[in-house]
Amino acid sequence: MLADPAPQVFQTALSDWYPEYRLVCQAVPSQPRPRAQILSALHANIQDVFNHYGVQIMSPQYFEDPTEPKLVPRSKWFTPPARE
Repeated sequence: MLADPAPQVFQTALSDWYPEYRLVCQAVPSQPRPRAQILSALHANIQDVFNHYGVQIMSPQYFEDPTEPKLVPRSKWFTPPARE
């Protein structure tokens, strides 16, 4: 991603029980890659950063907060069958 212009997050809707957001950023890949690969890497990184800072990404239809956070410690990110 590029530092200039900086990525921005916009609230795009207020749905039934939750706000909807859109991340707007620019990327200049070092090699041509399909859009799906770039979006997959971006989404994986978002999940990893949220997990790193202890923030759960919850479904808007959940009924209650779990008693313990559902986070994966970095040491278990690549537990088989996952690959780095």
